[in-house]
Amino acid sequence: VLDLPKADVEVIKARADLATSVHNTYISLLSASVSDIAQNDADAVAASAAIRATTFVEDTISPVLQAFDVNITSGTITLSFSETIRASAVSPVRILLQPTATSEDGSFRLTGGTVGPALSGEVLTVTLSPADLNSVKALSGLYVSRATAFLSLEHLY
Repeated sequence: VLDLPKADVEVIKARADLATSVHNTYISLLSASVSDIAQNDADAVAASAAIRATTFVEDTISPVLQAFDVNITSGTITLSFSETIRASAVSPVRILLQPTATSEDGSFRLTGGTVGPALSGEVLTVTLSPADLNSVKALSGLYVSRATAFLSLEHLY
């Protein structure tokens, strides 16, 4: 078992074409990457002859939205997740802006916008469309202070 550093795991998770099944999970080794108990180095495995995984356990833990920041002046919402997510998995239309934590009365569902950066990560920024930003600004009692800034996000995947 090889335990990868969190930073390496997050880089791998950000790639939709890598380590999502046995069909795209391979390993290669430099000489001296691994040694046995007698300190004999394992033979190198070239990238051109990488060994495919024989088993694969999928990531079954869903990302959790941990925090968000809103800037009504710039029309951006910064979403912070518990793990790396693909930016392409976040659709602004799945975001509901709410004036309270427990009620959808007076809320506004985004109708568009963009998600960036294009790269995946734990922190993504949603830029509201001009029409959505104007609608939010026009609603009294919604996102006028921290006390009226709540957000719900529909399932990502």
